[in-house]
Order: sequence, then structure tokens, then C-alpha cells
Amino acid sequence: MIELNKSVILSRASYRSILSSIYPPSSVVGTSPSVSHGKQSWHTGAHRNLVHNYWNIRTANADHVISADEWISFETVVDFNNRRLHEAAFLHDNLTKKLLCIEIVNNRAVDREVGANLAFKILNHFDWCLRWRNGISVRCFSDLTAEDWQDYEARCNSTDLLELIPVIERLDRLANDPDYNLPFVEHGRRKFLGWERLAAEIGVTEVALSKSKTFREAALARLPIFLDRSGIAADQFQLQGRKNRSAPAQATELLDPSHRMTAWHCLARLTASGLLDHDPLQIEIPAGTLKKKKRRRSQTTTLLPHDMFRLMELSVKWVVEYSDHIIFALRQRAAMPALKEGQKSYLRRIDATTAELQLLAPDGLRLSAHITKRASADHGTIILPEAIKYLFVACAILIGCFGGRRHIEVASLRAGSLETSNGLCRLNIYIAKTLQDLDHVPMPAVIEPVVRVLENLSQFARERNGTPWLFQFQQELADGRSMEVSADFEHHLTSFVEDSGLPPPAGQTSWKLNYHMFRKGFAIFYYHANLWGGFDGTNRMLRHTSDDMSRIYLDEENLGALEWIQAEVIRLTEIAVSDLSPEEAAFLSEVPKALSERKVRREAWNAARQEHFVSTMMGVFDAVMHPIGKGAATMLDELKALEDRALARIQIGATPTNHHRDVRTFVLADVQRLAADHFMEPIPGGLGYCLYKRGSVDQSMHANCLKDKAAARRPWSEFKKTGIDNRPDYAFSGLYACLDCPFFAAFEASQKLFADHQEGLALQVATAATPALEQSVAEYLADVSERIDQAKAAVNGKQRTSY
Repeated sequence: MIELNKSVILSRASYRSILSSIYPPSSVVGTSPSVSHGKQSWHTGAHRNLVHNYWNIRTANADHVISADEWISFETVVDFNNRRLHEAAFLHDNLTKKLLCIEIVNNRAVDREVGANLAFKILNHFDWCLRWRNGISVRCFSDLTAEDWQDYEARCNSTDLLELIPVIERLDRLANDPDYNLPFVEHGRRKFLGWERLAAEIGVTEVALSKSKTFREAALARLPIFLDRSGIAADQFQLQGRKNRSAPAQATELLDPSHRMTAWHCLARLTASGLLDHDPLQIEIPAGTLKKKKRRRSQTTTLLPHDMFRLMELSVKWVVEYSDHIIFALRQRAAMPALKEGQKSYLRRIDATTAELQLLAPDGLRLSAHITKRASADHGTIILPEAIKYLFVACAILIGCFGGRRHIEVASLRAGSLETSNGLCRLNIYIAKTLQDLDHVPMPAVIEPVVRVLENLSQFARERNGTPWLFQFQQELADGRSMEVSADFEHHLTSFVEDSGLPPPAGQTSWKLNYHMFRKGFAIFYYHANLWGGFDGTNRMLRHTSDDMSRIYLDEENLGALEWIQAEVIRLTEIAVSDLSPEEAAFLSEVPKALSERKVRREAWNAARQEHFVSTMMGVFDAVMHPIGKGAATMLDELKALEDRALARIQIGATPTNHHRDVRTFVLADVQRLAADHFMEPIPGGLGYCLYKRGSVDQSMHANCLKDKAAARRPWSEFKKTGIDNRPDYAFSGLYACLDCPFFAAFEASQKLFADHQEGLALQVATAATPALEQSVAEYLADVSERIDQAKAAVNGKQRTSY
């Protein structure tokens, strides 16, 4: 806790004068004097006042997107003993946060357009910067030193936010204070820890405190001290709050430590622009992100296609087979009147209704008419609110998988958004980031029952609230009770699949899901089903702004143009700034942003590429896929070598095992490691896949496309080739060239394409207009057929069979 002097850095008059000189941005749609006043004393239009400490910001059209509003508090807790940002001692920080908010919503603090949600997150970052600074007893940002920054970097190696402050020291101060008693709330005969109040006394947020494993362990160790002082028996007290029954985990407000740099960079920019003269940042904030401990790359952030299909199959079952029964049960339960016989008779009647529902229920669904788990005695059933919640999740998964849409876009789906014309279905849906407006997205017909279910579930809530959103639910029951169900599907994905009994992906012990996986899964299907070599369709479905974005950023790892730009940046940075021309200076300022954006896209492409490689290799290993070609022969040989290595490991272990499962686990781990530098890329035209290892000069001597490219060069032309190709050139690819290439593999879909091509050539032979044309086509057909036969012969005796 900071020891403050009587005087303050910023007077109240100066504070008001600065804020009064600023016209409220249009994105600040309302203000309130304090959080405690809430929305009852909201000031809008000309009555907005930036001196107020509670702001409503909105950057999107509230008619198009749900939850377009964010509420920003300037009364957050920032130090030990419930010290708040609106106190006189922190007036300069209060002003800094308000100026930061204004610059963010005016798109002057960050290098891209910022929505209300991201603005809220950046300001949350700022609050944690304050808590760290106050924790090291530094009063102002202008007093920070380089040594302080080193301390900050050292603390940021953990995703647990409480590492930023001396939380254990503060807990000990409370434990050693004889007058302090733990806050608690009573429910019946039990007492629960009051996390919100305790967090304020520690000087942090409730989320960060309650989710911190470190703090929980420390609190448990000191709990007897607090209980003895308060005279509470241990069996009457529960540490975990009633509303938060999830297993303890690390704080999730800021999962990635590198994200904490955003607020610091904003502060540095405001300091440079002269807006923080009352408390300028004096230390130099390094460019880029914080140094982080290296971790092994996780492969769980992307759904492999077969796992995505399993989730889709489960979701289809809920929508097609279960939805009618769940909605019928909802109507039955809502119509049940209250009885005067008493609670026991009332529960018996619900049990009887449950028994009737189970007689009518489809296979796999045991539904209870109870609306609370405590009232339901049968643990083998799912209560009605849970079933409705999972029905929302199933609908969201199908829309995400078939449409590639973001979470906020699906959550903003409105009634009447499905349009059918000439047998085609389209969703009129909000597009975030790029369009920030409504657009029509094509969908398969299976989406029709999905939207119909959502319209049924949300009907009562839409009529009551006067809002169009499909992902909302309320229901008044005839017995006087009300049923509310969370339609925030993103937070229920894991429980949905686990409660449905769906086994986790191979090699994993549990499901790890987030909604963006479905958009990413949709995008990587161009690798698995790109039979015709077109990237524009995927690009258009994702609503990217550039038609060529997918091809350039997803297929090319090291573009010559990019290499030139990076070299040019190095050259220009060696020149004195004063000697740069205006054009060079502008170029130099814009390049880092462009390169940074490209890096993000390249990482996304690389993750998709590796997931495809692993999925396909394991499909061949499991004998689900049977490729042909010389490259396929090499692939099968590699899998056989990996299998032999796995068997050797098992024999050395000399322990009883499930033979195939354990072998597959070892092979999967090896294949995941190979994916880092092995490639399997779709060849335009649906011919198959190229296994050329990018960057390999040795392989370039054997790739047919590069041989043909070299033969086509004109040595007498002015253009002189420098260097050697180290990646395939698909401009010289084709059926004739690739079939005989040592890096070519064709799977079942491509093999069907070959057969159709042969039939087409045979038909041309039979219908040729002249003998010469007939002979020419016949010779070509014979040559192509021979190459196809050779591709099949290359894998003779190597194809895998199931165990």
C-alpha cells in the first residue's frame, strides 16, 4: 500500500478543467456520476459529463449486434485496503485512465480500429498496471525506473495476475491483524467466503482472486487463524462461493502475458502526444511483447476434421432428434399450475410428469421436469434448464461449423434472419471486424431446423424484452416461478460434450474448446476438401477484405516481396532519420504494422497446415485413407518406421498394454513432431497433394514442376535467375507432371477424378472427328493411364490394413 503525503499531484480544479475542455466522443453514449448510481441516473446527449466516473461506451450499431455496450468504471479498486481510483490520492491516475479511454475510442491510441469490447480490455490492462505500480510503492508513472520495469517483466512470466502484486504479504497482514474478520455470506446454516469484499480488501478483482490457485492454497493454510478469531466452526464454513463451483484455475482476465503490453504502449503514445503532462511516462517501453518462458507448442487449439464432425453429429442429434421433445417438455412444465397440498405433493407431481416425459423421450435423452438439480432426485437425468442450455449450444456449434462465423456474430443472430430463395438458404447476420454490418451468408439446408429451434426457444424472451436476439431465454411458469437459462453458449461448450458422453480427441484426456475453433476449423477445410484449388470461396465466406488474402497469406511462407521489404527496413534504419525523404519516413512507419499483421496470418496458416498434416497421416495409419503415388509410398514407409519404433518402445517397457491404442499414441506424438517441418499441400485442380519439403534444396533437384520450370527458361533472355528454387511452383504442376513426381500423393477423391478423366479421354477417342485426332488422343490416354498404373504400383504391398 502506498504511503501518501497530504498534498496530491493533481488538484480537483485542474482535473475538472482538463476534462471540461474535451468534448465527449460519440462513442461515449452516456455517463453517470458513480457506479453506485447505476443506470438510473444516466446522462446522455448534451448532458454527458466526463467528470462522471461511470461511462457507457458503444462503437457498434446496437440494432445489429448484441451487447454493443460496455460500461467503464473509474472507481475500480487499485490498492490494498479497498483503495479506489476515484479517491483524491489517485486523481491523477483517474484522469490518465479517462484520457486513455477517450483516445482509444477515437482510434488514436492503438494502431487499428478498436471496438468497445477491446477498449474495455485495454482499460482493464491499465488497472492491473496501476495495481502493480502501487504494489511496489511507486506513486506515479513518472516515478518508475528501469529497475522497476525489470521487476514488472519478471512478474509477467505467469498467467496468474496476482503475481503482479504482493498478494501473500497482504494476506498475512490481514491474518496478523487481531481486529480483522474474514467477510462471509450466510446461506442456511452454512457460511461462504465473501470473495468480492475480500478481493477489494486485498486490492484486486474478485475474478482474479477466486481463480488463483496460489491464493487459494495460501488462504487454506491460514484459514484456521481466521476461523478461530471469528468463532466459526470449520464444518460450517466453505471457502468456495456458492455461485462459483468450478475447479480452481488461474485467473482468466488476461491469459496471455504479452497482452499486458497494450496498455503500456498506449501510455507511451499518450505521453509522446503531450496528453499526460500531469503524469508522463518517463521509462522507455520496449517494442513488441514481453519476454515469455518458452512452452511446448500446444496442438489443442484447432479441431481436427474428424473431431469437428463428431461435434457436428452430436449437435445434429440434439437439434433434429431431441429439440421437439425438449420444447414439448418446456410447454408442459410451463403450464403446470401451483398446488395447495404442499411442497411434497408438488414434487411428486413433477416426478410423475418426468416419468411421462421419459416414456415419450427419444433414445439417449432422459429429461427431468425439475428446474433445479437439488429438487431432482434422479442423478441419471438432465433437468429441463440444462437441456435447453445445451440445445442453444448445439445450435451455435452447427452455425459456427457450417458458416465459419465468430462468437459475437452468432450471438447477434436475429429473428427472421433466415432467407430462402430458389432453394438456397442465407443468413442475414452481423459481420464483425471487417464489415461491422449485416450481410447475407450462404448456409446449407440443415440450418433451417436450427433457426426454427432458436426462434421457438427465444420467443417469450423476445416478446417480453422487445429485442430480436435468438440467443436469449426466459419463461414464466404457471406455478408462479420463472425459468432463466444462460444462452451464452461459449461458456458451456465443454460441459455440453462431456455431459453428452462424447470421448475427447485421441491423445487427450479432456475436451478443450472455445468457439473460435469452429471458425478456424471451417477455414482449414480448404486443405482437406480443396479439390478444385479455389481459395476465393473460403476467403469470401470468412468475409476478409482482400480477395487474394487467403492465397497470399495462407500458401506463401516467405514471399520474395516480403523479404525485400524487411531488407529495405534494415537499410533505412541505418540512415539518420533527418536524411530520410518524406516517402521513406512514411514507408518506415507503416511497415512494422504490415509485417506484424502478416505474422499473425502466417501463424494461423502454419497451425492449419500442421493440423492437416497430422490428420491425414493418422488417417493413412488407421487405414481409413489409401493414397497412391511415389510420395504416398514414402509416406507409408515413414509410418511403418514410426510403427516399428513404437513397438520397440512398448517391448522395452515390458508392461501389459492395449497394443493398438498404445502404438497409435506413440505414432501420433511422432507425427505431431514431424508436422513442424513437413508439408502436405493441395495441388490446384484437385490432383492430389504435394509432399515437397519447403526449403529443401536437395528435393528441388527431383521435383517435376521445378524440372519443367528450369527447362522452360530462356537462357538468352535478359532475366537472370539467382539462387535455386526451394519450394514447388504450381504454375508448372498438372496431371501429367505430378503423377510421376516423387513427392506426389493422391487420395480417394483425386483417384475418382483420374478415373473420370480417363473415361472422358476414352470418349474423345471414340468420337474423334479425324483419324489423326483419334491417334493423338489415344496416345495421350495410354501415356496417362500408364502413369496412373505406375502411381498405383508404387504402393503395392505397402497400403495399411486395420488392426
